[in-house]
Amino acid sequence: MIEDGLTSYNREKAGYSDTRPLAVLIREPGTGEIAGGLLGRTIYGLLFIDLIYLPALARGQGLGSQIMAAAEQEARRRGCTAAVLYTPS
Repeated sequence: MIEDGLTSYNREKAGYSDTRPLAVLIREPGTGEIAGGLLGRTIYGLLFIDLIYLPALARGQGLGSQIMAAAEQEARRRGCTAAVLYTPS
């Protein structure tokens, strides 16, 4: 309800809505199953990163940087000029 109301309000004020999901996925080589990655969305010129996860064996190898770079590249292609990332502490 809250998200729907906010979406309607933003669409009304902006005159359009360009929300698109964005996913950069890591798959298991043998099975093709999703093992981790990044989930987010682009809207109104912003990249929102909602979730990012790497399995323990994939950490420390630069894969996280590659995932972020791929998400940023796609966001720029979509016209985004800034990104938002929420992290708990």
